[in-house]
Amino acid sequence: MHWYFLDAVTTDTAVQWLFPFAARPGRDFHVVPAQYDVGKLLGAQTTATLWRQYFAHSSQAWRMAASGPKPYGFITTFPPLAMTTALHKRLRHSQAPIVAWNFNVGALYGGLKGAIARYAADGGIGSYIVHSRAEIDRYARWLRVPHDLFDFVPLQRPTEPVLLEEDEQSPFLLAMGSARRDYGLLCRVVGSLGIPTTIVAAAHAVEGIVVPPNVKVVRGLTRSQCDELTQRARLCVVPVLNDETASGQVSLITSMMYGRATIATRCIGSEVYVQDRLDGWLIAPQSEDEMRNAIVKLWGDAETRRAMGLAARRRVSSELNDSRTGERLDAILKRLEE
Repeated sequence: MHWYFLDAVTTDTAVQWLFPFAARPGRDFHVVPAQYDVGKLLGAQTTATLWRQYFAHSSQAWRMAASGPKPYGFITTFPPLAMTTALHKRLRHSQAPIVAWNFNVGALYGGLKGAIARYAADGGIGSYIVHSRAEIDRYARWLRVPHDLFDFVPLQRPTEPVLLEEDEQSPFLLAMGSARRDYGLLCRVVGSLGIPTTIVAAAHAVEGIVVPPNVKVVRGLTRSQCDELTQRARLCVVPVLNDETASGQVSLITSMMYGRATIATRCIGSEVYVQDRLDGWLIAPQSEDEMRNAIVKLWGDAETRRAMGLAARRRVSSELNDSRTGERLDAILKRLEE
């Protein structure tokens, strides 16, 4: 079986992703490189530009597969790519299997977009990979597809070395990410506490929010710059305002991987990854009191922060690593190849 891999941020055909952990005799992986900069396009005035690029990317994958050896299938890692690849499948009347990895939709939209999504999903995708069990029922009802097409696989994060220590000279609290964040709540709490805070987010994520003077909002950082900030932070907070789908998982798991004590909103995207008060601290949605209490406790208690951070890093390295995730991918591919 020849699997073609589409990822909106992968431009290098040498990328290995999880391939080494899902390798089997007679199974090959081929990267279909993105020809666009999704980071720049996400700030475009219209989403039409993005969708044209996604459709072109999936067209390229189908052309490569059609001209290569048979049989073949596709692995996508971004919902729009899954949908455009599935649209091609329907239009071509193909039986090629599609794995929609990292199927995380920010909102369950209706109207024409919802109708197109349901048309593409109808018989087009063999396995939707979600990173929260609670998403399965929501997506199945939204797309009107059977629940058994969904597979829960915990979101993985390679364990990177911790190269920087907590900044004790100029301590700061860090919040990162732009999808469905509750930065209004965070700003009110840290503003009242006077704790130096850095928010790394796109402009829309803080639009209309009163940002207090002790809060710095930055954007346009590289991946390595974000990782450096995470390692240096005294405390990380992932405030989420989303009761429909999963948000904040990447930021949460990254801070846990680097051994940072992390406070996260109790929601679809966090509950499966945090053992409350052991390797993270869960707070109720929109609760100023719970957020304030958690921040005050962890900000002033170095021993608790250290113990929580160590437990978080152990959890990620032992349960959310590439090897275990690759085994799950292997099982899914094997089922679709039969």
